[in-house]
Amino acid sequence: MASLASRAENYGRGTVEIDAEFVEERDVLERLRTAFRAPDYEPPLLPAAALQLLELARSPDASVRDVLDVLEYDPFIAGRVLRLAQSPAYGAATPVRSLEQGVSRLGMNTMAEIFFHVSVSSRVFRAKGYEKAMDALRNHSVAVAHVARLVCRATSLPDEYAFLCGLLHDVGIAAGLIVLADVRAPKAPPPLFEIQRPVIEAHAEAGTIVCASWKLPPDVCLVIEHHHHPTIGGVMHPMAAALGVAEEICRANGFAAPAEEVAAQPNVFESLNLGGVIRRRLEADAKALLGRLT
Repeated sequence: MASLASRAENYGRGTVEIDAEFVEERDVLERLRTAFRAPDYEPPLLPAAALQLLELARSPDASVRDVLDVLEYDPFIAGRVLRLAQSPAYGAATPVRSLEQGVSRLGMNTMAEIFFHVSVSSRVFRAKGYEKAMDALRNHSVAVAHVARLVCRATSLPDEYAFLCGLLHDVGIAAGLIVLADVRAPKAPPPLFEIQRPVIEAHAEAGTIVCASWKLPPDVCLVIEHHHHPTIGGVMHPMAAALGVAEEICRANGFAAPAEEVAAQPNVFESLNLGGVIRRRLEADAKALLGRLT
């Protein structure tokens, strides 16, 4: 295959053109890493309200009114949050008719998660030319987020960051597709099958950079970095292992990430003592939950 052409000084800002019809995987990987490591790399933007809500959810002094003030700052996203809060995936047996009712019924943490979910779906999983892949990636990420929380509850792990880690674990794939779509515009970007391997190879590093740029908690960034290699310093990281379990369950139920090759991992189920009846119950609960997401 031919090499990528037309190098430019400001590649990190998406100003390179890809002239060749076909691309070399190693060149794509080099360029992705150059883009992500560039001092002027600009990750996908999130509404400031999403980060404010995460801070409020962790604050013992935050009130329902504080959360509502942030939610009401962005009426468009607030409306989508309200609709999502009524879905069976969040256990809404009866309609949630107002943001205040949603916060009171679901709690600050869940409302912050829903807001982040809507924000990421609206702003991050978007790249012209890769719409189908981005839709599949978004569905996979939301599914892993929900199942990761189930895994934590089944193992008595703290689930404070489970949903967020699941939602963002593959954000590096989205970031890579955005870079490749931007550098080729207005031409069509390279076909997914030609660039999927370098995008996957770079996605853990890219996801860590994106999450750090959003100033997310260090624990979240660490899990994003190691979600395919959950052993850190010879010790299995519980949340990274929980993501591994969630991904396996989601793949088995039709929620695989697009173009992602399954990495060889240690037995994450065993590392969390998920066997026998406990594993079967978890898989049954996850299957039922995933059925409510479709």
